[in-house]
Amino acid sequence: MQQEMAGEIGVAPYSGYLYFTKDKFEGDPIYKDDVIGYRRVTAEEMEGIKFDLDTGCYFVSMMMQGNRYCYWLTESLRRHGVNFHKRKVASLSEFSGKYDVVLNCTGLGSYDLLNDHELYPVRGQILKVRAPWIKFFSIVTSEEGYAYCIPCVDYVVIGGTAQKGNWSEEPSAADRKGILDRCYRMIPSLKAAPVVGEWAGLRPARTSVRLEREELQCSTTSARLQVVHNYGHAGAGLTLCWGCAKDAVLLAYQALGISLKHKSSLTNNRFFEFINEAPKNFHSKI
Repeated sequence: MQQEMAGEIGVAPYSGYLYFTKDKFEGDPIYKDDVIGYRRVTAEEMEGIKFDLDTGCYFVSMMMQGNRYCYWLTESLRRHGVNFHKRKVASLSEFSGKYDVVLNCTGLGSYDLLNDHELYPVRGQILKVRAPWIKFFSIVTSEEGYAYCIPCVDYVVIGGTAQKGNWSEEPSAADRKGILDRCYRMIPSLKAAPVVGEWAGLRPARTSVRLEREELQCSTTSARLQVVHNYGHAGAGLTLCWGCAKDAVLLAYQALGISLKHKSSLTNNRFFEFINEAPKNFHSKI
């Protein structure tokens, strides 16, 4: 946050509230000691939230805006010599004989690419509204529904949905109505906020994150291809990206035959220097 790039990637401290029913959280959340100023909410702070809730918590955390961050990360990789090529891949065997190791980060694409049916979409839909008076985040998790309001640099995001198995990337009028109804119940002043954008997308969920090395036998040749898989992070991609990237790179070095006993020498690699510039202990926005 203290670096010049903080504004470029949308990093800022935000305070806010999580409200929930007891069946959603037993005791305190696991991140209690990783955030700033954690405490349980007071009865007065629960007033005005028109959900059947039991309790909640308040804290301050660092957040980064996903669209700004991904653009910054792409441009940073370009500056470090990474080339980007957009193409359709029908099989990983297309890379056999051309590359020493392939890192597969195709997300839901691996459902067809690798016939990995442990993958499934969790559809999310959000609205962007103009509400400059909103300075804190609010999230409600209850049997009555799920709602959140998160301020960003240029707008406020309200949502949302978490629809398992729904492959549609088109915004739904029914979901839009549901989001507005729930968010108005959570923060009535949002009724005065004009909607300036709408988006729907698919979280690449899996029964468990796949982060492992595999040697594939190519179907068209006798060659074997070294692959490192890194996908299935669902809605936690920003939260997990730096740790998973480090592990994936170490697996790639193993595939290249570089022993882990030389791990200390790898820290001099430009890519590892770049990874180690990552901000720590961030929480991702949905």
